[in-house]
Amino acid sequence: MDALHRRIASSSIPIDFRKLAFSSPCLTFGKDCTQLDMWKFSRSDIRSGIALAMCFSLFGILSGIPRLSSLLFVASISRYNVDRKQASFPFVLLYAVRTGSGPIVGYLGKRFNPKIITVSGTLLSSISVFGCFFAEDITTITVLWGIGFGFGYGLATLLIPQVLSYHFSRHMHKSTGLTFSSECVMFFLLSPVLEALLKTYDLSGAFLILSGIILHTVLAAMLLEIPETSNTNACCDTPEVQSSQKRELKPEWNGTEEVNTDTISAPSKSAEMNAVEKNSQNTSMKVDIEKKTEQNAFRVFLNPIYILLMLSMSAMAYTYTIMTTVVIDVSRDHGVTEDEEVYILMGLAVLDAVGRMSLGFITDSGYLTKTTFSALCFGGISVALIFFISIGSLTAILISVLFVQFFLAGLIIVGSVIFFDYVEEEHISIALASRQLLHMPFSFTQAPLIGYFRDTLQSYNGLFYILIAICCTSCIINLLIPSLYRCQRERRERLKADRS
Repeated sequence: MDALHRRIASSSIPIDFRKLAFSSPCLTFGKDCTQLDMWKFSRSDIRSGIALAMCFSLFGILSGIPRLSSLLFVASISRYNVDRKQASFPFVLLYAVRTGSGPIVGYLGKRFNPKIITVSGTLLSSISVFGCFFAEDITTITVLWGIGFGFGYGLATLLIPQVLSYHFSRHMHKSTGLTFSSECVMFFLLSPVLEALLKTYDLSGAFLILSGIILHTVLAAMLLEIPETSNTNACCDTPEVQSSQKRELKPEWNGTEEVNTDTISAPSKSAEMNAVEKNSQNTSMKVDIEKKTEQNAFRVFLNPIYILLMLSMSAMAYTYTIMTTVVIDVSRDHGVTEDEEVYILMGLAVLDAVGRMSLGFITDSGYLTKTTFSALCFGGISVALIFFISIGSLTAILISVLFVQFFLAGLIIVGSVIFFDYVEEEHISIALASRQLLHMPFSFTQAPLIGYFRDTLQSYNGLFYILIAICCTSCIINLLIPSLYRCQRERRERLKADRS
């Protein structure tokens, strides 16, 4: 400490000891400096925490409300005097529009600031659900809820993994899993709320209050901060400009020495001019590269491995939307009263949250590969549905539905990260946003199937047989993907060797 004081005293540089004390805790607090540093949070850490909190609330509200489709579906049958085919179509269409908007949202995310797109999606969602308050027929609900809310839902949520990647480069999986679990939290909280709203204010009043809840996500989206690359970092790639900037920012401690600026101004200006010319060449090359990447952005849809992954994730979305829509109707068919059905929804939310928070550790720890884990989840869904069909009791339906939701939670977590292993980094933005794109054309079969099996055949068993076949096929696809990917990679390496 004495040596440090002597070194400071002999220096000609003026020292601000207040700044030195605050910037160097060890000088003041000695051995406890490491403990104090552990509790320091930088401005970027605070911004990342705010971004995570905003994404948590935004994704939770916008994803939790569509999961209440089973209650809204049953209420729509009596409110608009329609059959199950017509009543289920708006709620099925919402997920179809959301997944179908993936390529558009992914492209917009590459062209514009994701914050603008997210805010636009929250506004469109709130306005669309608010319009449902004035609806007097199921067609209006189809347009507002299915198309308007569906597209706003996609705009607001499909870019959330990209937003999180700006703040959490080292803990991306943890932040994504925590954000996705917010859907279960909001679903758990909103289930009894919507049940009370339907009894008190009917379906139209429930739409009005739901739109007010969604309106809060506009504020959450506006509070998101997207880090942008500063202009100085983007244009100062050449050493001449960097050195000139350092010369300008360097403080002059010795004020007695005069410098003849006329003798050095010409070389410095010429160096800066050369740096600017090189910079313009670099920026033009960057623009050309960006144009090429935009033109090749959709080439990922020609990748057969990506198509198989899309089939698998679209099958998960197909199963998820059907089970979300019919779970209350199936429960009532087996003797569940209106007062008891809310407990089924809350149980689904709890088990879904447990699955999303726990099943991800299996793949993170390396016990199973992501494709093997996905195959086991699809197999578990098939076994649970077979158990329900074979037993057919109230206990069987509760157990099977809970296990289906548990395995779907595992697929949701893995489905957001499995593409990083099989898709090039330059295509990952559009690949993630479009991972359930094939669900859109297949979803138009859901409403006719629900109406046919329940209204015509008086049973959902046939619909569950179709889901079992879909899940078994997806299980086989996930088991084949690693082998097919190795063959594809070996073929590319042989082609490169032949060209060289």
